[in-house]
Amino acid sequence: MNSVEIVNLKEDKYRPGSTWKDTQTYGKQQDVTMAGSTNQPHNSSQMLQVCATAIVQSQTQIQQLRMYAESQRQLAESHKREVDSLRSELQQLRSAVFYVQRERDAENSKCAILQELIDTQRGIIQDYERERQGHISDHLQASTSYGSNLHQQFDHVPVTPDNPVEAGRGEPGLQMSQVE
Repeated sequence: MNSVEIVNLKEDKYRPGSTWKDTQTYGKQQDVTMAGSTNQPHNSSQMLQVCATAIVQSQTQIQQLRMYAESQRQLAESHKREVDSLRSELQQLRSAVFYVQRERDAENSKCAILQELIDTQRGIIQDYERERQGHISDHLQASTSYGSNLHQQFDHVPVTPDNPVEAGRGEPGLQMSQVE
């Protein structure tokens, strides 16, 4: 028994002027050219025309999709290059920030040492001024510590003409254990 194929041509609402077909096959499915009899050449011709149109439209869509895929691939490559460039720039900025922070920390350390030296010198100058004015307090008669990080101690030595500093023979209050 030969199968009977019913083809309904309908207008495609998404593409005006084009058609698509609903096919229902009863019985064993056969090739379209073999399904019809000699009294249906008109329907076979229409079916071939519809198939040819569908093939052309499919090829056009495939070509458009290939072009779209290629443009998307190129766009993705462009984005990848941009991301790589930004990543490289970010790494350079991180390196620069690290360098600047390291330099800042070194400068802060130098400033702290200089500030401590300044404070020590101020303390020495104040002690000298007090001594010069004769206002030495009792707690200055013992050794005085200047600065927490410097750990330098000076014994009070009165300024007199026979002072070893003025005579060029050494530092006041410098003990022999500190010289070594």
